[in-house]
Amino acid sequence: MNFRRTFFCAGITLFCWSAPNWGYTAPLALTLPESIHLALTRSHAVKIAELDAAKASLEIKKNKSTYWPTVSITHEQTQIEKSPKPEYGNYLTAKLPLSDGGRTKNLVMQSQEFYEGVTDNLEHTKQQVTANTMLAYSNALQAKSCEDLASLAVENLTQHLAQVKLQDATKNDFKRNVQRTEAKLAQARQNYIRIHNERQLVTSQLTSLLQLKPDQELTLSEIPGQSAPETLDLAIQTALHQRNDLKQARKEQTVAQWGIKVAASNKRPSVYLLFVASDLWLPEQYWYTTVSVSTNLFDAGLANIQVRQATLEEAKSQEYLEQKIEKITQETREAFYYFQQADTVMKETAQCLGKAAEDYETAIAEFKSGKTNNEDLLNSYSTLAEAKANNVNALYDYHKCQVNLLRATGMLPVSW
Repeated sequence: MNFRRTFFCAGITLFCWSAPNWGYTAPLALTLPESIHLALTRSHAVKIAELDAAKASLEIKKNKSTYWPTVSITHEQTQIEKSPKPEYGNYLTAKLPLSDGGRTKNLVMQSQEFYEGVTDNLEHTKQQVTANTMLAYSNALQAKSCEDLASLAVENLTQHLAQVKLQDATKNDFKRNVQRTEAKLAQARQNYIRIHNERQLVTSQLTSLLQLKPDQELTLSEIPGQSAPETLDLAIQTALHQRNDLKQARKEQTVAQWGIKVAASNKRPSVYLLFVASDLWLPEQYWYTTVSVSTNLFDAGLANIQVRQATLEEAKSQEYLEQKIEKITQETREAFYYFQQADTVMKETAQCLGKAAEDYETAIAEFKSGKTNNEDLLNSYSTLAEAKANNVNALYDYHKCQVNLLRATGMLPVSW
């Protein structure tokens, strides 16, 4: 009995040891193009814009259907007083529009322009999602690089503390060197904990944007380079030519212009051909055709009011277009200046990093030869660590400013 119990417990232990860890989520390797594709596929904003485009496409078909004849059939049953039986009637009616004053044509053209504007909005939405994904991806990479630097600082200071403790304990500055190094190490550990928590927060923002599991670990790749306009004038010209939201604003103005024509067509007469077959399937069956012309003689000024409303709507769309141009110009100007500033800062931090690395190498050599003390070496290392962090932050800030400039100019690709 004891042997069976032992064998059973051993089997359970072996199963638990060999079973996979169901609570563990394997890291997901994602490149920037893969992240953008995933975001575009799952974005609710993109899906809403796609539905708007599909709805606008159906509006074109709906307006074009007015060109075609309509056919209907009607059955009537009438009970007349003092009549023993009800009377029946079957009617087949076909109506073909011949002329409606250009209303259908204007509606079709208006709906086509509206559809193109909605399509531009879809592309603009995709560009916004792409830009947000690139920024979130850059933030996650930046946080990972800062965490690596903080971890390296803890590792280096730990090794330096071990070397300091191996020095002659009888020296007057031994205790001070140990305490000072321990204080620097404690500060580096606190800095690592803070940066690690910031990295988790930034990574969670990326996983939320991509609609992944909250605890999903990500393995990211470096960001591919992008080309940006070299001058401010070129950037502004590119933005005014390529921004999809500006294209949509221009289409909205065209839609409003067609709206004036649609309203004006209500003043014109309508002509249609009518065919009616009556008393179907009865001996007295007959049919007739009619050409009908109808126009409004008095509508209390309704048609004029509609034209006036459409004219005001066109004027409103013109003001909105000019406002959009001014806004895009200002956005592009700011994005270009920030990009230039980020480029300058990146170059300056690279120079500072090189100088700090040289100073640290000199401090190490002087410390080993006894020309300088532990305090100077720690200060030199702190300067180097700060220069590395500044250089990393400047590099990723440059990438993010570049993304904002590409977004402002409408140059961000939505397919990779």
